[in-house]
Amino acid sequence: MNRFRFLALLLVGLPVAASAQVAGGEEMSAEQVIDRVLMSRALQNAEELKGSFSKGKTTVPFTIRLDKDLIRFTFDKPKQVISLNVTEKGARLTEEVAGGKAQPVATKRYAEGVRGTDLSYDDLSQRFLYWPKKVRAGTETIQTRKCDVVDLYNPDNLGEYYLVRVFADRESGGMLRMMGYDRGGKLIKTCAVTSGMKLKSGATVLKSMEILRHEAGSRKVAGETTLELRKP
Repeated sequence: MNRFRFLALLLVGLPVAASAQVAGGEEMSAEQVIDRVLMSRALQNAEELKGSFSKGKTTVPFTIRLDKDLIRFTFDKPKQVISLNVTEKGARLTEEVAGGKAQPVATKRYAEGVRGTDLSYDDLSQRFLYWPKKVRAGTETIQTRKCDVVDLYNPDNLGEYYLVRVFADRESGGMLRMMGYDRGGKLIKTCAVTSGMKLKSGATVLKSMEILRHEAGSRKVAGETTLELRKP
């Protein structure tokens, strides 16, 4: 696979030439679907966007910088810089500490909400895309978009998810929705892209996304956060 980049849970994906079928007319495997998700995150030029998380009456602004294989989120009051370094082998999430030195986000914080929101550090890193066990779970239509569905299984029991279900747009390869389940098989999180926008580079990225934290085992919403991006 060529080198790629992606913006945590934010990139909707660029149109790609790959078909939803492989030679012989067979459906793509789970591995091929996830490879397309990763490749759909490709950006050619550096970009900087403004954004915000909204939960209830609280709004948390941030700036996001996309540069080569590094994605940097900067928050103020108090200042916090979270960086996501993406390679072909995985994603490394770090946080700047005193003196500007970056250190990995501790595994015990994977399930912690970023700045008190319903988006966790696990969600931000998207490390689930690299979990080795991938099982194709059919197809589903989301807002007229046909999606390939893949289940990803947690190999290390770290974080809050045992299984993550990914819905990848069949045309672009971009991830339109993810659903996280706990070790008891109960739904606990849904993240869904609700609108997109085009950047000057030609990349299509999220304009808004809904993050819902569920009461385990039900669709009842226990927490809701909206993420929005805008051009500077």
